[in-house]
Amino acid sequence: MDRASFGVPWRPSSDEAGSLFDYSSAAPPSLCVRASLTALVALAWQLLYVAGKSKWGKDTSCRVIALLHAAYACTGALYVCLTVPVISFPSLCAPVPRAFWVLLVSWGYFWWDLGVSVVEEWGRDYVLHALFCIYIYGIGCLTDFGQKHAVACMLYEISTVLLHTQSFLSLPSLTERVSPSLLLGVRVLFALSFLASRLMFGGWVTYDMWTTYFGPTGECLPLAGRVSILAINALFHCLNLYWFGRLIAIGLGKGEGKDRRDKGAQRAAMAKSPSEGAVSDASGSETQSGAESQSESDTCGSAEAGTPGTPSESVGSAAAAAGDGGGDDVMTAGSVRRRARKRE
Repeated sequence: MDRASFGVPWRPSSDEAGSLFDYSSAAPPSLCVRASLTALVALAWQLLYVAGKSKWGKDTSCRVIALLHAAYACTGALYVCLTVPVISFPSLCAPVPRAFWVLLVSWGYFWWDLGVSVVEEWGRDYVLHALFCIYIYGIGCLTDFGQKHAVACMLYEISTVLLHTQSFLSLPSLTERVSPSLLLGVRVLFALSFLASRLMFGGWVTYDMWTTYFGPTGECLPLAGRVSILAINALFHCLNLYWFGRLIAIGLGKGEGKDRRDKGAQRAAMAKSPSEGAVSDASGSETQSGAESQSESDTCGSAEAGTPGTPSESVGSAAAAAGDGGGDDVMTAGSVRRRARKRE
């Protein structure tokens, strides 16, 4: 099985000379080799997750994995962009030098994300997001089509790095030692990076995709494939606009962040220990069963760090921006309840 199976002819580029993944001097690797590498990468993510879960628990472990992926993705994409003129890369069909390795790690990450989302019952949003990313990055990894835009989109992950940075700074074990001004600064940087990377730069990427995918440089991929990629990209961009509007509303005191969790996992946790007592949150409002609170801390919540417009990143940032109502440090809802249990 080779690239011809996807209807994509092989077009070596002179720009590939000297790259880490040099197609100009040898035939491209088969789909079997690419799939095997992806499976190894997904297995590596799983091993890291299992090791972290045994030490820190599910919630912190998946946040660490998401942070590692986001850091690698934006760093790798920046390296590619600094060594290759990605923005002005002439072809949608020829591979971008070095881009394969960056895309491969992310593709393997989203395969891991899909599996753990189903097993841990994180909800349909996470499953659909993982499937969309697997589809888009899979085309880039298996056919080399559109690698220039895939790499550009990975630069969005800088906002995910800042999101999880503020998440860790908001942990109960650190909140008393972290300066409120530092936490505020990270949140401001997150909002600015979200605006700059996902909306401003992302808007240009979306525009460039829509103006080039139907041109002669994009004809190597069947029309149905190009249309599906554009539709998914448009959906993600609209979600980015929506969630940024939510962040603005929350910042103005006109909105409320929500902690999105999978209802099935909550019901399962409550069924195991229905008699556990209720716990009050830090603001003294409504109570919640200990089992339900535990299910919150055991699920990833906002830990997913997907590509453009991931619902989980936006939900997590909205919850963080909403704060705990007390005006001091801002935490996610799960962190507030964990601190309440600790005080008891």
